[in-house]
This record gives sequence, C-alpha cells and structure tokens, in this order.
Amino acid sequence: MISLISTNSSIASLEPDPDGFQQRRKRAAKLTNFFGVNYRDLFGDVLESIEKGMNDEFVAGTMQPEEVEVCSPTASLDTV
Repeated sequence: MISLISTNSSIASLEPDPDGFQQRRKRAAKLTNFFGVNYRDLFGDVLESIEKGMNDEFVAGTMQPEEVEVCSPTASLDTV
C-alpha cells in the first residue's frame, strides 16, 4: 500500500508503506483459510473461463477474430 505523507510544503510525497506487504500476506492467508483454496490455485481456472467466454462470443459472432486475439489472456504469453 502507498500512504500519503504530508510535508511542510504544499506538495505531498508518496512513500511505500513498510507494513503493506505483511498486511497483504496476512489478508491473503485469512482468505485462503476461510475459502479453503489459494488464489493461485484458481488462476488457471479463471483464465480458462475467460478464454471459453471469448470463444463462445466468437462462435456467436459477437467478436471478430482480431478482438479475440488481442483480448486473449495468453496473447502476451505467446509473444514472449
């Protein structure tokens, strides 16, 4: 997280919150414990769902091939 630190001048500087990472990790651990699944375990399923939805729209004729290619979550992975 980034917190705003006010100074004597009228300009505020951005400084990284040193506890931000630890707070995010604690929050992620609580969510993992509550839902019983790690978000990393779901990532592949989410990408698959997005790709299936885009394919369904392409088949239905609501998306052009170029749109599917640009919007594909793995499009940037294919170019690497």
